[in-house]
Amino acid sequence: MYENYSVLFVDDEINILSSLRRGLLEEEYNCHFAESAMRAIDILEQKTIHVIITDMRMPEMNGLELLKHVEANYPSVIKLVLSGYTQLTQVLATINQVDIFNFVTKPWSLEELIVIIQKALDHYILQEENAKYKALLETKNQSYQNILKRIDEVVDHAKKSTEMLRAISNEMLKFGKDFTPLDRTIYHSIFSKQYEIYNTLSKAVTLDRKAYGSSQLQLQLTEFIQKQFPNAIIDNRLVSESTVMVNLQMLDAIISSIIILFQEEFTQNGLYVNFGSTSKFSISIISKNVAVESTKRNNGMTVFDAKIAYIQNIVTKIYDLCFITLQILSKGDNLVFGFSFEEQ
Repeated sequence: MYENYSVLFVDDEINILSSLRRGLLEEEYNCHFAESAMRAIDILEQKTIHVIITDMRMPEMNGLELLKHVEANYPSVIKLVLSGYTQLTQVLATINQVDIFNFVTKPWSLEELIVIIQKALDHYILQEENAKYKALLETKNQSYQNILKRIDEVVDHAKKSTEMLRAISNEMLKFGKDFTPLDRTIYHSIFSKQYEIYNTLSKAVTLDRKAYGSSQLQLQLTEFIQKQFPNAIIDNRLVSESTVMVNLQMLDAIISSIIILFQEEFTQNGLYVNFGSTSKFSISIISKNVAVESTKRNNGMTVFDAKIAYIQNIVTKIYDLCFITLQILSKGDNLVFGFSFEEQ
């Protein structure tokens, strides 16, 4: 299936290229390896490359500069980033300047890397077929035009997924942009979890909304939350049966991000979950008797305030594309995260 397609790997660490060369030996696609961005450009000029996966930190020309060159000169090539924990800021900046399909974190799992490369090749093939079908179907009748419309919808879905990833990246980059070193020390508990939150959200990015029975959705969310936070106390009383449209993959990722960010508060004060269904299906995640730390920045925000604003701003950016509504209430000592979804 992939024997006519080529993937270019770029990294200045020879041992990583050697490891990739060994691990991908039996894959169908053709693999090319470059130890620098300049060598990668030479290969691009000589070979037809369909997917490029590059490290970010390299001498002479870095990964961002290389990907900008690829986007300008080889726009159909699918671009992936190979990154480490310390490169998060550079990865986020890259996503905001170049159309990135996905990124792989170091240390990477070979199995995960192979799956991501296959998805990238599938996306290239889809674009390729889309172009062929457009040329063919524009001369055909209306029934064929419906096929063309469906293909456009699939490609548009991928573009909007990239838009969502970029929106998340923008919001995370904005946090702490004007912070002093002292501010960064005060908000260390947020900065230290940014990478894990970004990894969680970016791997879940999708626009797919599906219909669930409310009892089925309640059961799946209960199992998911208990897996993420085994000590959660969940009210398992069944809600009235209805049909709910929800992007469950993104909802799971947002709940995971909340648990990651407020892990300390939930561990100290407990995590309680309630389900409800009146005009809307709802989920409430509650922590009681939360002690708020008093240290503030010049803007008057405590770490606790900043955590709430941080997660709220990210979800607000996601809402327009996946219709997940989140309200955060901090009344007295209680912290409440409320999700709601329209019932059909």
